[in-house]
Amino acid sequence: MATLTLEEYEAWLQDLVDGSMRPALDRVLHETALVGEANLKGNISQRLNTRSARLIRSAQGDVVGGDNPGVVLRAGGPGRSIPYAKAQESGATVSPVNGRYLTIPFPGGPALTGAGVPRYPNARAAGPLQLFKAKSGRLMLGKRVGQGSSARMQAWYILHPGPITIRGKHYMRDAAKTTSEHMTRRLSELLEATLENPEPTG
Repeated sequence: MATLTLEEYEAWLQDLVDGSMRPALDRVLHETALVGEANLKGNISQRLNTRSARLIRSAQGDVVGGDNPGVVLRAGGPGRSIPYAKAQESGATVSPVNGRYLTIPFPGGPALTGAGVPRYPNARAAGPLQLFKAKSGRLMLGKRVGQGSSARMQAWYILHPGPITIRGKHYMRDAAKTTSEHMTRRLSELLEATLENPEPTG
């Protein structure tokens, strides 16, 4: 360890404040942003049944702040917002608003694309649908397919009286916690290494 006079040590500390640590700090922040994004995408992938991967693709870790930098994690926007992102993070209770039932696309049915994404914003937009009761006793909306004795009702939507409670997955909260712990550890290592090896200024 170098031996400094009190004046040299004070000058060195001031030099740190003025920016000599900034390149190393920036490296830690950018590393943390990448770690945070990976944490966030990992949580979404493991905790949510995401067929379209839209929420995973929206997950980002960014360095922000200019002279007071930090790391921000985002998911569900900006741009085209993902309406279920907040409900999946914090939980929600969903009840019918404009009718007696919630309309839920039937798994594997025509109301969903091959990737499992709804084709229509709501059941009304899907065109004329008939109400029928499935063998399970559930009320459904669908269309008749086939002719004669082979005709059958094809389910498009399940009708649910609600409410439906969605349990919060906390993919963002937990990613922020582990990312903050990572950044705190890396900044502590950086500061410790710098204080152990002070060098005189000019």
